[in-house]
Amino acid sequence: MIKNGEVFQHPDLDTDHEEADNRIIPHTVYVVRQSCMMQIVILSSDTEVFVVAMYFYHILAANILAELWLRGELVTRHARFIPLHVIALKVGKPMCEVLPATHALTCRDSASKFGTKVAGIKAEPVLYLYDIGRAHTDVQDCMQNAENFLVQVLNREKHGIEMMDH
Repeated sequence: MIKNGEVFQHPDLDTDHEEADNRIIPHTVYVVRQSCMMQIVILSSDTEVFVVAMYFYHILAANILAELWLRGELVTRHARFIPLHVIALKVGKPMCEVLPATHALTCRDSASKFGTKVAGIKAEPVLYLYDIGRAHTDVQDCMQNAENFLVQVLNREKHGIEMMDH
């Protein structure tokens, strides 16, 4: 961290993550907890930053954060401010919690694309993906639910699939 031109080491901010996308949230949590910031603006045009920020919004809000904004060019080529706090409250905590799984299964850069982001959201990800990544979850159940979710995504794209081949 740099303050008044001096570099300070903060163990809370040390991370193995090389990509800035993954470093933004620990820095945001640190700032909210240490300085009681009530408004934060994240500068990014990356969809993954949007997804992760939405996932962590409710944790940040529990620590006094009132407004979380994303300044980016996600939809258009023009910079704009996106009120993540408004979106998170509108879609609800369960949807925010399944956005990373939805993003990973439907349209993440490193995975094959099964469908559009819109099809993924309309396929009821809270119903199918809520237990993914939770400690008490049975892996086979998660895989079956993920498969059922992807079938719903593909069917939103008019593929007419009932089950995937194993």
